[in-house]
Parts: sequence; C-alpha cells; structure tokens
Amino acid sequence: MIYLHNKVIHSRINQELESLKARGNSHRDVLEITYSDSTLQHIGLMEYHTDTDVVITNTRGDNLISSAKVNGE
Repeated sequence: MIYLHNKVIHSRINQELESLKARGNSHRDVLEITYSDSTLQHIGLMEYHTDTDVVITNTRGDNLISSAKVNGE
C-alpha cells in the first residue's frame, strides 16, 4: 500500500510539473510573438484566477509582472 501511494504521489507531482512547464512555455511563446505591457498584464490576469502564481522577470531578474504579491516587494 505504501509503494502504491508513493507511486501515485510521484506520478501526480510529475503531471503537475509538466502542466506548469507547458503553461510557462505557452506564455513564453506568446511574449516572444507579441511583447507588450498589455500582454504582460493579460498573462498576470489569467494566472491570478488559478491556484498557481506566475512571476515574469527580465534577464536581470527584475520582476515585470506577477499574479500575486512576491516576497520582497
């Protein structure tokens, strides 16, 4: 039973990570095509209504937009 539980947990974690990567890649692709303040705001708004948080930074690590308050803000 413990083995089965661990396998289910591990599988669920991997599914969630793949889903997060896919969403992140989708946001990246949209920003590469149409980078603007309104696109950033739209992504932040979309993610605000999910149970995950998104933070978009520039190459220096400066926070451009986040769907929730980030520590240190």
